[in-house]
Amino acid sequence: MNNFYSHIRQSGRFFFSILLIVILISTTAYSQGPPQPTQDYDKIIICVNNIAARGEITVRGLTAHFPWPILSTISVVDSAGNIIPGLADTLRWLGPEEIAENGEPIKQIWQPVLEYHEANPSFPPDPDIYNQKPQPLFTEVRWYDPIPTSTMLVMDVSESMIRDIDKAKEGLCLFLDLFRPGLDRGGLVEFAGTVLDYVEMTSDKELLKQTVQSATLVEGTALYQGLMTGIDLIKSETGRRAVIVYTDGGNNRAPFSPGAVIDSARANNLPIYTIALGTDTEDDSLRKIADQTSGIFFKAATVEQMKEIYGKLSVMMQNYYVMAHASPDPNFNRTWRSVNVKANLPGVSGQAVGRYLVPGPPPQFFTDLSVSLESKTDTTIIVEGKSIHAVKPGEIFDYSIRYKNFGPDRAENVSLKHFLPDSVRYISASVSPQTITDDSLVWLLPGIMPTVEDSIIVTVQLAKTIPLSLTEIISQAIIYAPDDSSPENNIDSDTTRVLFPASPKKYDLSVSHTAATDTTIDIAGKTYDAVVQGESYAYRIKIFNNGPVPALNFAMWDVLPDSVTPSAFNISPTRSGEDTLFWQFPFLEIGDSIVISFTANVDSLLPYLPFPLVNITELVAENDSLTENNIFAATVYGIARQKPSLPLTDLSLALTSTTAKKVIVGSDSMNAVMPGETFQYQINIANLGMNQADTVKIFHRLPDSTRFINSIPDPQEFSGNSLTWEFLNWQPSETKAILVNVQLAESIPPDLNII
Repeated sequence: MNNFYSHIRQSGRFFFSILLIVILISTTAYSQGPPQPTQDYDKIIICVNNIAARGEITVRGLTAHFPWPILSTISVVDSAGNIIPGLADTLRWLGPEEIAENGEPIKQIWQPVLEYHEANPSFPPDPDIYNQKPQPLFTEVRWYDPIPTSTMLVMDVSESMIRDIDKAKEGLCLFLDLFRPGLDRGGLVEFAGTVLDYVEMTSDKELLKQTVQSATLVEGTALYQGLMTGIDLIKSETGRRAVIVYTDGGNNRAPFSPGAVIDSARANNLPIYTIALGTDTEDDSLRKIADQTSGIFFKAATVEQMKEIYGKLSVMMQNYYVMAHASPDPNFNRTWRSVNVKANLPGVSGQAVGRYLVPGPPPQFFTDLSVSLESKTDTTIIVEGKSIHAVKPGEIFDYSIRYKNFGPDRAENVSLKHFLPDSVRYISASVSPQTITDDSLVWLLPGIMPTVEDSIIVTVQLAKTIPLSLTEIISQAIIYAPDDSSPENNIDSDTTRVLFPASPKKYDLSVSHTAATDTTIDIAGKTYDAVVQGESYAYRIKIFNNGPVPALNFAMWDVLPDSVTPSAFNISPTRSGEDTLFWQFPFLEIGDSIVISFTANVDSLLPYLPFPLVNITELVAENDSLTENNIFAATVYGIARQKPSLPLTDLSLALTSTTAKKVIVGSDSMNAVMPGETFQYQINIANLGMNQADTVKIFHRLPDSTRFINSIPDPQEFSGNSLTWEFLNWQPSETKAILVNVQLAESIPPDLNII
């Protein structure tokens, strides 16, 4: 392999570029190779991350080491997420005055580049990296450089992914297919209402792909718990690292918040790339997580776009820039540093900030901060022999945050952070926090003397309306000081149970639906409903309450087939998405039903024929005692319009009655019959076509309150009020007549005036 790289380098830069483009194109349709350096861009996006100062990575003979060289990986992409090449050199390091592959000097492309203290941006006095010795160097890393990567894939397998999960799996497998043997490692976290499964970091991409393919859908979206698990699994990796997550919904489970995710990722110097799929996502939170962890936020309107994003992220992970610089503050003082980088292209520029922690010697003084967190509620319950605090929806309760310095020295610059659970609202605190957000409180405490212990009481309120699945709420407190020598006791959590009012009695809802079409199709010996592409058919959905009590506050969603547009609802949906209709119902009595009907309009050009139009309907009812009958699926096949075959038969039928009396109704004369009287029906049938009719069946259903006497000819079948005749080899122009004698009952309902 080393000989291979040497041979390529000796062949020159031109061969390198051609080889890169050819191999990337052949690998995947989503990775077309980098665009040309001469391309114009309307926008560029920069990420500065994975900054290394402790030997985490070696690039072109330079190993990360503080204060020189600090190695920062830099991604530069256009507005579509495609990498932008040519801003350094793919074979060597370039200094400030040297010319990059796009023809511009390094110092003009990368300007300004700064390093300063995160806690005090005004220090050091001269943050300009170009003024340091040695001066900064830049190089461009391509996929063929033997530099490893580590990626944690966080996968949403909530039930709302039912339409897109197969293609989402294709996107993740595409990313894994581009792993380079011996270089790239990956892990996987699957989440729905909680973390369902995970694979620790491994180079076995087949294991990862098998886990992706076997993922099944479960209710709920514990997005932040999935991310926290992913961070924990990848945080010990070194080198080029990233977490990539997709979701098609908002977080509705788990104790964690966006702030907790961001803090954990920043503490471990991990970028998070977020992908929002569809229209029901919390884009602001996903964008915030990406922006504040040096990642990128992507919006995918469709799952096909998401697959394309995974291809681009794979290229981004393996193709990037590296800056080597000397720190303007070379002191080993265990401070967080910000690295601010701006890239300039003709007419457009982009800027980003990364961060890294400067290593340092053991502290000259010794402090040991600890924190404990406990809820204070009016109610406690016994669980497995232990007393646990509990709270009801809408109740106000307290959190007690106690902190202490166990060390012999004073703790300086102390930060205390309290993460509030979902559905919990901050009211007040015994010590006002300096910062208040939707999910966290932050106190900046003065120095804490040795053995000093203190507490803060936080008053909060649990929301009055919360999901029944939220059975417990988990809060977290973190205390931090730069000189703390024992961080193991700097975090604590509290779990409080939620007490709901007595649950409503259980009931059993069921759902079914039918499709009314005008034709059928035979497939593998079975007959299915069918519709001609470009035409319409009708859906009828029935919800039935089997009891034993009325059903309260339930919902139904209906996932439409691809290539179908709904219209003409008898009951309009409460809301609708791209291909999903949603209804909310407050009440359904025992034995009653709700019937929803609408028209399904089929696209005039289907992807292929016959095309399966699969409709899935599901009920969501928390107090339903039997969920097996809460989901129903039916398939209608879209077909092509068939040309009629000649010659045709054309049968006509006329039915008349003959009675002894007539009456005048308005200006019309109508046949009339008295109770107990007999009368006659005559059925006239003719073959008006040009072809013989081989088998003809005539069905006649008599009215209620009439009795069949006889017919000419006799029927082949007679059951109840139904008569059936069958004729064979009916010739063109041939006519037949059937006479049916019947008697009206002597006792009939008084309102039966027409039969």
